[in-house]
Amino acid sequence: MVEISYIDTASFTAERYREILNRLSVERREKAERCRTERAAYLSAGAGYLLDCALRRAGFREAAFTYGEHGKPYLNGFCFNLSHSGTLAVLAVADGEVGVDVEKIAAASDKLIRRVCTERECAYLFSFSEEERAREFFRIWTAKESAAKFLGAGLASPKHLEVDLSCKEVKRGSASFPIREYALDGYALTVCAEEAFCSAPKEVLFPL
Repeated sequence: MVEISYIDTASFTAERYREILNRLSVERREKAERCRTERAAYLSAGAGYLLDCALRRAGFREAAFTYGEHGKPYLNGFCFNLSHSGTLAVLAVADGEVGVDVEKIAAASDKLIRRVCTERECAYLFSFSEEERAREFFRIWTAKESAAKFLGAGLASPKHLEVDLSCKEVKRGSASFPIREYALDGYALTVCAEEAFCSAPKEVLFPL
């Protein structure tokens, strides 16, 4: 079962940020402190907090991560993936490989759409009004990104992946990968995995 949790950093203060940092591993704390902006640091700390909570629930006292060619973190015996955008940090935990992507919905230029999307996807998107197009574009984008993360691959060539929103899958050649979308106000959130999905993401509040 894929379990999804998220934390909204919009209410973070400097004091809360420091409290969360004190609960994180040295590696996650240093990663947050290297961030160049306050918003990025809050998101990094929020993601680290979600991961820390999940690891403690799974019985891990210490975690030695390894990283794939494209930066995806791995931990023996624990499958997970992180994403963040806007003020949200999201964690997906599963029994097998999993990829998650969240994006704050914003305007999407025609140039961006054509760079990212296949001809079929472009035809679908340009059938919508500008406002609706932005929403649908980020549905497609998060589907591609979640599938790429599921595969442990980068997204340098997003047109190599094609999204079928009606069938809830992402295709790469003859292979297809199941996806599940979740509704979060103002965001697109998609998870890619080959197992049952939870019914809804769970918001995590600090402190637990």
